[in-house]
Amino acid sequence: MVCNIKRVLQLSLDLFYPHLCIHCHALLSNRKVLLCLTCTEQVSLINAKERCRTCFAECNKGGCKRCTKRKVVVQHQIAACEIFGPAKEILSGIQTGKQACIPPAASLMAYQWLEMKMPLPDLLIPFPSSFWEKQKWGYDPQLLLASELGKIFSVPVKPILQRKFDRGQFLTKGEFQYRVQISKRKKEIWYFLVLSITRFSYMVACTSFANV
Repeated sequence: MVCNIKRVLQLSLDLFYPHLCIHCHALLSNRKVLLCLTCTEQVSLINAKERCRTCFAECNKGGCKRCTKRKVVVQHQIAACEIFGPAKEILSGIQTGKQACIPPAASLMAYQWLEMKMPLPDLLIPFPSSFWEKQKWGYDPQLLLASELGKIFSVPVKPILQRKFDRGQFLTKGEFQYRVQISKRKKEIWYFLVLSITRFSYMVACTSFANV
């Protein structure tokens, strides 16, 4: 009896809320997957041999001119897929608050890591998301991605980095108008001082010329 009720509920759910592929919107029989077989075959990893080892951007045989002319903090960056097709839909899902897109994205990242034969990390430290990003998406995507990668690589995740809280992003309308008025007032005072100094210098120069 219980099994029959579950079956009816599942059929009703599939009827009114069908589970579709996030890219081509084809009907999916398994609610645990996001892409159909055709779209899954379109997802391919980036060829690391054609990329810069520092910024992972496309480069010619002579190397990446962008990295040779600037100081870099992160010495080695990698990416899993180009941002188009089904991979773009997964990224868009993460940015719109769909946590179901986190595991596929983490799997692609781990696959690229292993394909490049990089040593397994001892610790994963996610980049901190801003307070505004957490409120917009409803969760911290960086932390969840790191947690999924930690499960795949069997390594701990330590969110030890903190992002500076910007009070300026959360001003009330009155506080914002007050800051705008203060800024304009400072510019007017600065302009008045410069104009006064210029007139005074001109008067001194004219007096000196007259005395000569």
